[in-house]
Amino acid sequence: MIQASDVVRGPGSALRVEVVDDARAWVRLQKEWDALFAGSDAPLFAAWEWLEPWHRRIAKRCPPHLLIARDGRGALVGLLPLCRDDLRDGARTLRRLVLMGASHTGGGRVDLLASGGEHARVAESFAAHLCRTHGAWDLLELDGVDASSPTLDVFRRVFDRQPFRLRFDHRGASVVATLGPMERFEDLLRLGRAPALYLHHRRRLRAQPGFTVERAEEGRGLAAALEEHLRLGGLRAPDLLAFHRHALVRLAGRRRVRLYTLRIGGEAVASIYGLVQRDTFLVWQAVEAAGWRGRGGGWVLIDEAFADARASGFARIELMAVPEQAFVDGAPRRFRLRLRIWPAEGAAASLIRREDVRRALRIRLGGRAG
Repeated sequence: MIQASDVVRGPGSALRVEVVDDARAWVRLQKEWDALFAGSDAPLFAAWEWLEPWHRRIAKRCPPHLLIARDGRGALVGLLPLCRDDLRDGARTLRRLVLMGASHTGGGRVDLLASGGEHARVAESFAAHLCRTHGAWDLLELDGVDASSPTLDVFRRVFDRQPFRLRFDHRGASVVATLGPMERFEDLLRLGRAPALYLHHRRRLRAQPGFTVERAEEGRGLAAALEEHLRLGGLRAPDLLAFHRHALVRLAGRRRVRLYTLRIGGEAVASIYGLVQRDTFLVWQAVEAAGWRGRGGGWVLIDEAFADARASGFARIELMAVPEQAFVDGAPRRFRLRLRIWPAEGAAASLIRREDVRRALRIRLGGRAG
């Protein structure tokens, strides 16, 4: 159901924050969610067509806990896609709120959605609401958020004034390259340690009999390319397979997905899964057949996607997955962070203190082993 919560006042008109904790009520938000996403700068992983399959296929045991913000006219101006994913700590259960989509799929990069120019105000409204209702949760985790997101700064500022503890952890990085008319894939590789090795791989692969690169973005060809991609990646978990197939239909309906397959003599040896996020082409996953790993197939496909994205008018390409880091280890990066927030005293504080002790012990033992 939708729980009317509180009115949060700030610069401009007040926002009404509500909690949506029922799956049926969530479904009824789809049209408003889509419209809000279209007018926001939120990442693709916060779109309805990504998170609804994620929750239905992977996290159906995690009740939704969406925070929504409405203005004085009742229009939806903000949404923070949270769900309950409780932790067991001995005999106790810790009530944990997490970002939807932050686990299992390798997506990450979820963030709140806000109408244009409203990100900071919406974030402050949600943070203030969570502060006031902290008796309903023990641990809040915003995992995989882009390090440059205003959400992180606002939450830090709001919670720093309260009896809470905050911690930021590094959660990965992706390579970003602009796609100007003169940019070439080789220019990106020159920032790494092994440009000559890649060029050697590319020459050898292109000389193989039956070398072909296929691109699919709709219909049966796309569905077949996905099955090839999942097979090469060795994915067998039924819930993850169901998520990928479900999300593909939703994404393809809005022309937000492209799959590239490299074949040698008719055999699929590498595949990359690409996503369209406004003016950016995301290389989300890159997989290679077992007998072809380390032979440059994934990078040849990224090379093709680089040229294809530039020809399609994208402003940049972002590599969220790369087969070998050495090829791009000097390239510009976008970092992802996890923000954990918990009351200064209580069950979560006790759990995190024990985690810190175990982490320090592992580091100490690792240092001795070295």
